[in-house]
Amino acid sequence: MIPSGPVTSRFLVAGTGIAGLQFALLAAEHGDVRIVTKKDSSESNTNYAQGGIAAVLSPLDDFESHVRDTLIAGDGLCDETVVRAMVGAAPRLIARLLDYGVRFTREGEREDAPYALTREGGHSQHRILHAADLTGRELERRLLEACRRHPRIAMDEDHLVLDLIRESDLRRGGDPRRVVGCWVLDRDTLQRRAYLAPATILATGGCGKVYAYTSNPDIATGDGLAMAYRAGAVLANLEFVQFHPTCLYHPRAKSFLISEAVRGEGAHLINARGERFMERYDQRRELAPRDIVARAIDQEMKRTGEPCVFLDLRHLGRAFVEQRFPNLSATCARYGIDMAGEPVPVVPAAHYMCGGVKVDGSGRTSLPGLFAVGEVAWTGVHGANRLASNSLLEAVYFAETAAVAAVADLDSSAVPPAGLPFQDDFPSAMSSGPEAVILEHDWNSVRRVMWDYVGIVRSRARLDIALDRVRAIRATVEGVYARSLANPDLVELRNIALVAELIILCARARRESRGLHETLDHPGKDPLAPRETLVGRGRSLAASEPPGDGGIMNWYRTAFGPHYRRLYAHRDEHEAAACVAAIAPWLPLGRGPVVDLGCGAGRHLSPLAAHGAWGLALDLSADLLAEAAHVAGRRRPAARARRHALPAAARRELRGGALAVHFLRLLRGPRRPRASAAGDRPGARARRPMVPRPPQRLRRAPGTGRGRRRPRAPPGRLPGP
Repeated sequence: MIPSGPVTSRFLVAGTGIAGLQFALLAAEHGDVRIVTKKDSSESNTNYAQGGIAAVLSPLDDFESHVRDTLIAGDGLCDETVVRAMVGAAPRLIARLLDYGVRFTREGEREDAPYALTREGGHSQHRILHAADLTGRELERRLLEACRRHPRIAMDEDHLVLDLIRESDLRRGGDPRRVVGCWVLDRDTLQRRAYLAPATILATGGCGKVYAYTSNPDIATGDGLAMAYRAGAVLANLEFVQFHPTCLYHPRAKSFLISEAVRGEGAHLINARGERFMERYDQRRELAPRDIVARAIDQEMKRTGEPCVFLDLRHLGRAFVEQRFPNLSATCARYGIDMAGEPVPVVPAAHYMCGGVKVDGSGRTSLPGLFAVGEVAWTGVHGANRLASNSLLEAVYFAETAAVAAVADLDSSAVPPAGLPFQDDFPSAMSSGPEAVILEHDWNSVRRVMWDYVGIVRSRARLDIALDRVRAIRATVEGVYARSLANPDLVELRNIALVAELIILCARARRESRGLHETLDHPGKDPLAPRETLVGRGRSLAASEPPGDGGIMNWYRTAFGPHYRRLYAHRDEHEAAACVAAIAPWLPLGRGPVVDLGCGAGRHLSPLAAHGAWGLALDLSADLLAEAAHVAGRRRPAARARRHALPAAARRELRGGALAVHFLRLLRGPRRPRASAAGDRPGARARRPMVPRPPQRLRRAPGTGRGRRRPRAPPGRLPGP
């Protein structure tokens, strides 16, 4: 289908949660804003938020206490500078929400009565503003009303974002990294259209539907994460998936969350025998952070063999329960559960993605022209675990900083003219799409694999099984997508399959238990582990995944043909496959991001990335790492050694620790013949590129105590092992 002409604006926002709407209202003061949302404008994760928004408003509270609670919950991975800036801005941000008409619950009927602040797990003070137990719905409603009234904001509902558009997609010679808009699919007509803008903002929410059991709505399929990854943006810490401890356990209840505020108000967690069990796992009991409570429930269910545990509110009194939680009480009543009179069955469920597209303090991603705000972004606020009710605060704070940055960038950007020719790389459709039964089967398979093998408690064996199965499903889905007309179900399946694989790769790379990531193979924290598990790649990798059953060297030779070069000393084929899969498409091109899949080498990226197009080679032996670094310099003349050898600081660090990753220069293939002083010589042979060889080993000559060196390989041949 030939796309219609592009839709242009100064700012393009994908998503209508609190972050996207707040950004739109602020940016609209400086230019026209176009918002696209995949379903109805009110359908977002924000709309389902029950608890509230955290802010220091009580005279009994202080900023330092809020910062400390956030850092403790984040388990050492929060960016303290960003946390302090956000916490300090909270009162001003709340005042702006009040100006939009948001009405938070007060302690009395009077308009000037103090706010009814509540407390949730991980907080040391009562600091949560709420609108009964429907805070998200109140925020969404008021911000949507403000956006609809604004003359510079236009909104397209039932429009699904497919992929990001880069400048190189519009014209030859364009910047392949600058994002200038999105491909958007009209869900009603199935027509694909380009939306162009100098600033594109991802506010697409999370990816809870990657798991079989989740508190998220059906829209949470990780679209923003998948699009950013395919475009080449860097993503961080996707292994930190927060499981909410208390989702209603009922065969007819779909994704219904029992708010954190229920435990904050004094509800008890009990098992099927009526025993309170949290004191066996944490001295804070029900008020422990979510990751601890979720793991405790998971362990209690496994210990007792019961399918769920229970929240007990009977001691709080019926009047209080029904007045404080009117929506929860009414919903439970619809399922035949008397919330005030009997225990409520609950189980953990996937709830919030703490990782995401890596951004700076202004919401800028690693790609020019692309911003990310809300749950789709990794800002450094949540660290390894999100503190309850900090997410809404983070959303409005980074919406503000991103709006300021996007407006400042307008001077150096311009809206692309509508008449530019497109390099339309979407394949021609050969069929109208797969049968529904295929989509349904693969959809359920991905989600079930993630729940069974990449859940609350993980192990390397489970992750390896999950990776093989998800890659097999994803290969099928990508093949179907390449020869079918795009439809919403297929697009979302493609996205959750990719996001599932990225979560698994990040989980395999973090070899410690910290925050939301609990692994049986590494039960403790590693102080030397990288703070961030980074992963990123270009769109060209989509058709170049290695086989799940190994054979990485054969795959690499087949995929690159004349560009094939031997990777040095792989000891772990699974790790090698993961590393090569992440960076391979960039190596022949000599460009692209340096990718870190963890393995303890995150701190070495900066000095190495500065030296250009480095290839990634895996080696689990620290001694061979040092030898390889030495060979990279010793096998060339002095001038070349300075150009190709690893930086001195990196060499010292590689020799000094048991690292898993190092970088060697990968040459691009045969070079052209060099010209002589008199001009090109007909028939002159190209000089073969020099390939790093492993150090030659000494072996003893028969009958002597002295060793002699193994002869070198003939010129042009790759050295043997």
